Amino acid sequence: MDLAAAVDRLIAAVVDPIPAPVRLPVVVLPPGNATPAIAGVDQLIGSFTTYHPCCQGRVTNIHRIADLVDGTIITPGWTFSLNTTAGERTLDRGFVPAPAIVNGELVDQPGGGVSQFSTTLFDAAWFAGLPILAHQPHTKYISRCPPGREPGLSLSIEIDSVPVQARLRGVISC
Repeated sequence: MDLAAAVDRLIAAVVDPIPAPVRLPVVVLPPGNATPAIAGVDQLIGSFTTYHPCCQGRVTNIHRIADLVDGTIITPGWTFSLNTTAGERTLDRGFVPAPAIVNGELVDQPGGGVSQFSTTLFDAAWFAGLPILAHQPHTKYISRCPPGREPGLSLSIEIDSVPVQARLRGVISC
C-alpha cells in the first residue's frame, strides 16, 4: 500500500462534508514476490549449520546455490521449490564439476555437492516448524546428514501463515 497516498485520501474523506467511500491505493503482489519490509519479515524462526572442508569444487557449488536462493521471500500461499528457485546447475551459471550421487555412485557433474545446501535449508525449515511438502532422499546415506532429514534436491516448502525470507550466510576459511 502507498501509505502516504492512503493518508491523504483518508484526510480528504474526513474533511469532506459529503460521506463517500474511500479508495485506498493498494499494490497487489503475486505470492512469493515481496520485499522484507512489505512481507513483514522481522525475526529468525529457524536455523541450521552444516560444515564442509575447504577449497573443493563442491564448496564453490554450495556457495553458488546459496547466492541464487539468498533473499528469497516465501509469502503465504506460495510453495518454495529449491529446484525452481535455484534453476539448473550448469557451467554457464557458475557451477563447477564436483562429485554428485547418481544411482548410488559418485559422479562428477556441474553442481555436485549442492545437496548439502538442500539438507541445511531443509533442517532450518524443519526446526522452524514449516510444512515440508516434498523431499526425496539420496539413494546413498551421507553420514553428515541427520538420519531421515536429508532431502536430496527435490525440496518443497509451503508457507501458509507467515512470510519467510531465506537469509543465507556462507563462511569460507582455508
